Amino acid sequence: MMGEDVFRLDGNGAAGVLQEVFAVEMTTASCTCPACGRVSALGALHLYGGAMGSVLRCASCDTLLLCITSGPAGHFLELDTATGSSTLVRYWDLPEEPDLELSDEAALDRFTDLIEDAVRLRLHADVPVAITLSGGVDSSVLALAASRVAGGSHVQTFTSRFPGDPSLDESRYAAQVAEHTGAQARYVQPSTDSLIADEAALSTHQALPFRSLSLYVHWAILSAIRTQDVPVVLSGQGGDESFLGYGRYHASALLNALPDPVRAAAGLWRGGHRSDRSVFALAAMAVYFTTPLLQRVVRRGRVVRVLRPHWLGTLTQPAPEVFGDIRRQQRSELLSRCLPALLRYDDRTAGALGMETRLPFLDYRVVEFAYRLPLRHKIRDGWTKYLLRRYLARHGLDAVAWRRGKYAFYAPQAAWTRRLIEARGATLDANPFTRALLEDGLSLAHVPQRMAWDAYNCAHVASVLGWQPDESGGEVTAVAAARYDLPAAARAVG
Repeated sequence: MMGEDVFRLDGNGAAGVLQEVFAVEMTTASCTCPACGRVSALGALHLYGGAMGSVLRCASCDTLLLCITSGPAGHFLELDTATGSSTLVRYWDLPEEPDLELSDEAALDRFTDLIEDAVRLRLHADVPVAITLSGGVDSSVLALAASRVAGGSHVQTFTSRFPGDPSLDESRYAAQVAEHTGAQARYVQPSTDSLIADEAALSTHQALPFRSLSLYVHWAILSAIRTQDVPVVLSGQGGDESFLGYGRYHASALLNALPDPVRAAAGLWRGGHRSDRSVFALAAMAVYFTTPLLQRVVRRGRVVRVLRPHWLGTLTQPAPEVFGDIRRQQRSELLSRCLPALLRYDDRTAGALGMETRLPFLDYRVVEFAYRLPLRHKIRDGWTKYLLRRYLARHGLDAVAWRRGKYAFYAPQAAWTRRLIEARGATLDANPFTRALLEDGLSLAHVPQRMAWDAYNCAHVASVLGWQPDESGGEVTAVAAARYDLPAAARAVG
């Protein structure tokens, strides 16, 4: 919502990326500025975030002290310590070979071998391992594969439950998978009270605003797993990007079918009847993702009369879409547009709770195989992730395989947002950052529903991390954010 380059935070905001490099807490480490001689903890430095990475500068004289940059996917950095020169070396890339020519049975056999071996390797551990089972296709595939390579009694699954809300509760599907595979099933019921108690910890570890409270559902599940002395978890992340699971891929398949209008219309009709999107919604999606001007108008319409006008100038131009070219779209979403952000969310949550997440769908062999699969094995007759569904159906899980809805640990976003605003809105309204963010006279309680979560989340993250507006020019700065104790779930077994 707001451009990265307008933020200045304190050095605690670099905790997550530093944890990816160092095994100890680095924000408390001391450093000496070579220019002014000031000695301070890394957490007390000024942190600037932008396209070039995270830059830490001296709080007294603004001297550059540390630059942390994430390299592109599939690369490592060779550093010559004698000369100081560095070379970026690619060690892996998506294959350039043409699509695989496989029959339906050959494709399913090959996928079976790959996913079951990927799961087998990731079950190896000298500590207990669990699976986050939503009841959707991806996690059900992992639970089934684990039962086949390790035996169902050795598999533990954890599922969120929202009794009384069938639009969110997938536990009935997860129960079918657990019963079929013999897994030890456990259920977690995230509550508003636990959300209010844990939100500060979640926001601190994410260190930036996040798009959905589904992150808290994931946090609650991992917390429950950790209290069972299980530090390693298998997740289905990457299945949607590799095997075309998102609704927008229906729109891409529609464009891929053009200029054959009959084939395109048939695909649109089937997609509208075998997904959670209507025919009209899929057609509208195709128009939206291929029209950058429309995207900008829609994005601007969401925030107008909610944010102060000077924030509107930070809305960047939408990046060009590659809808209709399945390979280019998958490359984009696997390596830059989609998956890296999702992995960052998961890594931050797992790291906060002292856990390790393992991702069988991102085994390089599975990714390369999926990338080269022809479209007919990924979307067919309106079904996304067609090959994964066939794997489930082959082993008797037809009810899960051919279900239409896709929830993936969704949260009761609107209800939870209202409750959070009731609990904290008045306090956050008084925060200078909130006042600099929202239009004059607008409180969080009166923000339209379309922007309620985004506005609240920005205000709350700003409060937790100590962001303050710079009255001289609208820049956002930060005071030293208060530290907090490790969540009880991790502290009890850490």
